[in-house]
Amino acid sequence: MDPWFGALASIPLALHLTYLPHWIKLAAVAPMVHVNYNNVSPRYTKWNEEIKSEGVVNFVQRCISCHQNSFEAFIAFTPAVLLCRLQKADGATVRELCMRFLRLRVLYMVLYLVGAWRFVSVFRTLAWVASMQAVMGLYATALLA
Repeated sequence: MDPWFGALASIPLALHLTYLPHWIKLAAVAPMVHVNYNNVSPRYTKWNEEIKSEGVVNFVQRCISCHQNSFEAFIAFTPAVLLCRLQKADGATVRELCMRFLRLRVLYMVLYLVGAWRFVSVFRTLAWVASMQAVMGLYATALLA
């Protein structure tokens, strides 16, 4: 098997992970049929005005924030993987860094979505920092190849 398969396959996986909080958000509000979803301007749907439960509003906001952060991480991750490929870096090292990034992003999302408690946010921040270290590791691997 090509040693680059796992590393390159991690790019579409990371892209799919960026949408996971969005789909979770939609599943959370789907039972509330009274929500007036604005399909013309979906970014401006007023969730907090339509949903009567403060807990659900907070969860929806966390989903939106997690979704946005996932795009920010994806933008840093994808060029790092492609740069490693262009520089002909060691495929096994790149694959391991990519898988570490994906595992940490899943952990980050879970911690982001499960709650807004201070002790959870500390672990969420640690997961984010570790995932960004994996991205920096990819850039370092490319530069040293």
